[in-house]
Amino acid sequence: MFSVADLDTSDDTIELISAEFFSEKMALYSIKVGNENQALPEVSFSRTIDDSCGSAYSAILGDMKDYDHLDPNAAKRPFGKIIDSGSSVPTAGNAGDLFTHVLVTTHECTYESSESVVHPSSHDDDRRRQAFGGRSHGHRARTNNYSPVSPSSNPNGGQLFAYRVPKDWKTGEWERSLIVGGFKCKSNLNIRPGAPGFPYLFSPVLRSEEDRAGEAPFIALSGDGSESAYIYRPEFEGQTSRLKYGLMCEIVCGATVGSLAISYDTFFNGDAERGYAKIFVAAYERDKVFTFAFGPIP
Repeated sequence: MFSVADLDTSDDTIELISAEFFSEKMALYSIKVGNENQALPEVSFSRTIDDSCGSAYSAILGDMKDYDHLDPNAAKRPFGKIIDSGSSVPTAGNAGDLFTHVLVTTHECTYESSESVVHPSSHDDDRRRQAFGGRSHGHRARTNNYSPVSPSSNPNGGQLFAYRVPKDWKTGEWERSLIVGGFKCKSNLNIRPGAPGFPYLFSPVLRSEEDRAGEAPFIALSGDGSESAYIYRPEFEGQTSRLKYGLMCEIVCGATVGSLAISYDTFFNGDAERGYAKIFVAAYERDKVFTFAFGPIP
């Protein structure tokens, strides 16, 4: 999977950021557009962003801000310009939106143990719940408290990472942060399963870009082989403005959840839910689509 952005609007290239599953890496390619002198486009630059991430599965672009400062109003402006963000919804990833991070899932084929079943919904495991903490730098660098390894020997399961786009995106390090991890498959299907699937950024309420300024997005995540869908909401750690994500709900489907969809149309009769996010969850082997609606607090 890949997303397309324009990381330098002053040149004649666009950038493709790819999650490369079989080569187990994140990579970037600059594609020079064709002109009257050169009819065909060509790859003019390429680099590896990270080759220690495991089986990279999805890559979407999002405005996650930069809440590393004590004052949230001091957050840096988004960096790049999105052309196509893959898993996009009306309030996140539209063409022309700005972004600060690339969200990446690693699709690992590990299974739950019948002796010790651990879900990524557990609030006891800080390693699973931390976001933009336990930092590591992409392109071979590791972190002391979390070291992803190859899927065949990774006991911790799949992860969801965020890479911050550096100002010098050609040579600088793309800082990697763990948002959530520990996703494991529930059953051994005929094909080799994996977990998790695709992430989606969204707002619980449909708002204009101006109204969403400074607002961190929610994350919806398809579990794929974990047979669940997950909703994570932004939180802030202690007295600082360090952005983290906590589990809002796990939707247990009892079937493969390969992808989700998000809409803001009226779901129930009446106007109370108009403008609130609707989550559509496809439960593959059950031949069902489950629907859920956000709504106003009573």
